[in-house]
Amino acid sequence: MADPQTAKPRRLWRVLFALSLALNLAVVGVVIGVGMRDRVGGQPPRGFDVALGPIGQALRPEDRRAIGQALRRDPALGEVSRREARAQIHAVAVALTASPFSPEALDAVLASAAERMSVVQQVARRELVARVAEMSDAERAALADRIKERRRSGASR
Repeated sequence: MADPQTAKPRRLWRVLFALSLALNLAVVGVVIGVGMRDRVGGQPPRGFDVALGPIGQALRPEDRRAIGQALRRDPALGEVSRREARAQIHAVAVALTASPFSPEALDAVLASAAERMSVVQQVARRELVARVAEMSDAERAALADRIKERRRSGASR
């Protein structure tokens, strides 16, 4: 019969192994997702809706695409910035798996990511205003109608 003293540590190791495996798979999924997002049909970056909120969601696909292309061309969000984003994802994974876990280290990585997102929001807002400025009165009215409709219907992505 198994000794109860040895059964508990084995169960604990199995649980820890399962949690570690799940975390590693999640990190791999995030890294693959970041790597693939720029290759999927020329769509705007995933952070796009976060940066523009309901207005970004109500834009016509061609307007969203144009703003997304402008974001990719912007020097503040260029290739260096993409590399930084990948490095931040890696830093989050490292902070999450550190032993002993340091909430302060995770907080520092997340604060850095929040600063980066602030830059994305500023650039996205500038590009949105420029795109809307190019619209006719009728196009702006249609955009306003889509925003109101999304609000009424409670639509979200």
